[in-house]
Amino acid sequence: MSTLKFKVDMRCEKAGRDHNEDDCCLIVNLADGQPGFKPDREFLLDKKGAMLVVCDGMGGMNAGEAASKRAVETIREWFMPDNLTGETTTAPEAVRKYIAKAIVDADGRIKNESKSDKAKEGMGSTVVMAWIIGERVYVGWCGDSRAYRFNPVDGLVRLSHDHSYVQELADSGTLSEELAFDHPHGNIITRSLGDPKGTARPDVKDYDLRNGDVIMLCSDGLCGVLRDDEIEKIIRNHTKSMRACRDALWEAACNAGWHDNVTVELCQILSGCSQNAEPTDNKESNTGKQINKQMWMVTLIVTLLLGLLGGYFFSRNGSGLWKTFMEIFSSDKTTAANQREYSGITRDGDSLFISVSVLQTDSTLQQILDDIAKDPFLRGKIGDSDSLECDVQKIAECNPEIINSKVL
Repeated sequence: MSTLKFKVDMRCEKAGRDHNEDDCCLIVNLADGQPGFKPDREFLLDKKGAMLVVCDGMGGMNAGEAASKRAVETIREWFMPDNLTGETTTAPEAVRKYIAKAIVDADGRIKNESKSDKAKEGMGSTVVMAWIIGERVYVGWCGDSRAYRFNPVDGLVRLSHDHSYVQELADSGTLSEELAFDHPHGNIITRSLGDPKGTARPDVKDYDLRNGDVIMLCSDGLCGVLRDDEIEKIIRNHTKSMRACRDALWEAACNAGWHDNVTVELCQILSGCSQNAEPTDNKESNTGKQINKQMWMVTLIVTLLLGLLGGYFFSRNGSGLWKTFMEIFSSDKTTAANQREYSGITRDGDSLFISVSVLQTDSTLQQILDDIAKDPFLRGKIGDSDSLECDVQKIAECNPEIINSKVL
């Protein structure tokens, strides 16, 4: 078996924000444990492998930066040369467990630091890491920072699966991947390091490597502004130089109007694998070449919902009320902040009752109705008392701002 040969590159900066809460680490030789590399230099993989890590901190300037830094430092400690012995680097199941333990330990240390320093209370971080050993790459993650694999045959394939509210909507079939990209609540993550609700629950998977593969790790500052098909096109056009590829991704994210910190790490497998790139069937593939078949279902449901509501209002109050309803639906005006009862809008336990008469005179419902239309499972029902009844909890899960600053 020949030794795997590879090239790497990376960049981590504040990008679209005034300070950087991302952190990362790239070690090409875990036998010496020292980070650092030269652009487009070819490296030979040691038996202990190479490692890439990306963390996206949360909790404000000091706290977010501290959380991501603590996560990276903890994982680096676990991957110091003296700690990588025996079956830890040879048995696949042991490798997966080792990655999970490192991530869980980072979670614990972030929580301890958060408890001991009031200024860092509530801080947290995402993490995604890749450990390349032999002809396999082991990927561990918690949150919505991503790992991808590109090769000229399969295109771009996601190796991780976001722990996020929007991803859950897509998984349930409520939302298409295409619509999920621009969803207003794309920043809500369901797992992270530092979450006080419980111990971190990372996912770990492993994949075969083939000559021609490019492994990419990134924070959502990149994949949140560039769609997968855009990322794929850039990598495909820059396989000769990882530095050129990195810079092209950076420029594209900037031109797309980045609004967050951006981190990207790249590792290109040049040779040494027993297999070259061949077509594979991976359910995580999301290259943008095909429109998700669920899109038309979402569009149909929303259209039917609006049609039913429109028919109801038309039959009870005439075309004038329906016209007014549509004007309210498109209005940007909001009023009655922080009130539990306002102009015929009342909350009773887990239900929100909106008097039909309010639809004729007030535009405070714009955000609620907009969310009902976008997310079909939130759809309300017309009650016996001429009111639109909505589930408060479901609305809050979709748009927490409503509970805090709108009519509830």
